Amino acid sequence: MAIAFDHSPAPGGVRLWPAAIESGMTDLGADPGPGARCASPRLGVVMGLQAEADCLRRRHDDAAAPLTYVSGGSAVRARVGAELLRAKGAAGLVSFGLAIGLAPVLRPGDVVVADRVVLPTGEAVPTDPVWRAALLERLAGSDLNLRVARIVGSDEALTSVGAKRRAFQTTFAAALDTESHAVAEVARAAGLPLLVVRAVAEPSEEMRPAIAFAATTEDGQTRSLAVMGLLAKRPWEIPAAWRFTKNGRLALDALRRVAAIGPAPFAYPPG
Repeated sequence: MAIAFDHSPAPGGVRLWPAAIESGMTDLGADPGPGARCASPRLGVVMGLQAEADCLRRRHDDAAAPLTYVSGGSAVRARVGAELLRAKGAAGLVSFGLAIGLAPVLRPGDVVVADRVVLPTGEAVPTDPVWRAALLERLAGSDLNLRVARIVGSDEALTSVGAKRRAFQTTFAAALDTESHAVAEVARAAGLPLLVVRAVAEPSEEMRPAIAFAATTEDGQTRSLAVMGLLAKRPWEIPAAWRFTKNGRLALDALRRVAAIGPAPFAYPPG
């Protein structure tokens, strides 16, 4: 399948995708109480890893800091987390974290701001256009490589090059993760605005090393000692593990830079 890509920059330096290719709760700030929440709505952010949640932490006390839920990479837990955040009064839902690149043009550290999320059923849930535009405007001065594109959700991560290629050809999505579709379904059912921000941690042409599956626990924590032990038994995987780790660090750095925009990440209502 031949696909022509339009790489011309959009206003503000954001590259738009071609028109043809359309665990637990962590409260990062003190609960301001119902009255304060009405004055400054709090958001719910679902992520797969604790390292992603750490990107949102502030050194100062921010009463409007988002509520977060770390799913450990599980779509089932991501859906549970999104429901908990909704029940806790979140004014909008955000899917934030790492993603697997499907489009060959994407490189580790590139940031995809989704215009829609493709569900496993093939349906697409749009993200909030005003909220998305406001975020892109605030990021326009950064040197991040930003893309506006669709993201596909999957209950399981795709690890082989062939599986990634098939997913790209089927959905025309730029990237894939295991949380966004669950968050999108909850947001749609609850009538809440949705925002999806994902940094590419794995390019489409690379196969995920087997060692990566032992890298995290169910609650999204890193298992450094376990990884070192397995690498000692499988030294031939060290080069692939090194690339995987390096790419992940590039993606996490991009997420930290997104979260650093002031006065608060993902300000909502936009403006």
